[in-house]
Amino acid sequence: MPFLDHLEELRWRILWCILSVMIGAVVGFGLVYYLNVLELLVEPVRRAMTIQT
Repeated sequence: MPFLDHLEELRWRILWCILSVMIGAVVGFGLVYYLNVLELLVEPVRRAMTIQT
């Protein structure tokens, strides 16, 4: 495999990695803001803190 073919393969793999991170970020922001997942995770901690005080 020539050197330029290796560079082409690297370019596509980097592109796929960037695309995957972007899709994951969009899904993550969607979960946090629209489904309010953060509130579901924080609620047990709040209840535990009110029980202790």
